[in-house]
Amino acid sequence: MLINEFHGKNGYKYKKYRQAIEYVRANGYADFLKIADSWDGAYDNYT
Repeated sequence: MLINEFHGKNGYKYKKYRQAIEYVRANGYADFLKIADSWDGAYDNYT
């Protein structure tokens, strides 16, 4: 239910949350965690 609520909202941070979900689906959770460890906040770049 919570994830569906994110998909229904507009705004930059919700776009980044959707991007994170898409990244996990495409690359796996382990790769996502490696990238997210370098972030300073709840979201950042996927490079």
